[in-house]
Amino acid sequence: MKLIIQIPCYNEAVILPETVAALPKQIPAIDQIEVLVIDDALFTRKVYCKILSKDFEILEAPNGEEGLRLCRESKPDLVICDLLMPGLSGFQFLSEYSNLPNKAPVIICTSDVQEETREKCFELGADEFIQKPSLTDSEAFLKILRRCLGAQDPK
Repeated sequence: MKLIIQIPCYNEAVILPETVAALPKQIPAIDQIEVLVIDDALFTRKVYCKILSKDFEILEAPNGEEGLRLCRESKPDLVICDLLMPGLSGFQFLSEYSNLPNKAPVIICTSDVQEETREKCFELGADEFIQKPSLTDSEAFLKILRRCLGAQDPK
């Protein structure tokens, strides 16, 4: 599988020093992109890791507290988070995560299908909301991840 990272297009006719300074310093290679998976269910984390480990570096957290710690220390490029977990729930994670600098996109994966839940997740800063079982179609799941990372599917 090939992943194409899109970066903003800059006017090539005039390259000013301030324009060069604003360009990204380095775009990480696909295998350097870190995805943090936060889920209290070990089986679910392992399934995500199996799907994602082919293309991404994976970090795992069994709860929201550990997920926040890893976000502060490792600054992942993407976060996948469950909602219903003991201790710090996915809602609480989103609320606290919104106060961190350099936030990555967050995908909420939950079995809660209520529209109110979805709306609350977006209000708290989630970038995507996926209903479990999302892993039955791994290609569709990877498409969502690529979109959140600002990448497009190869044609």
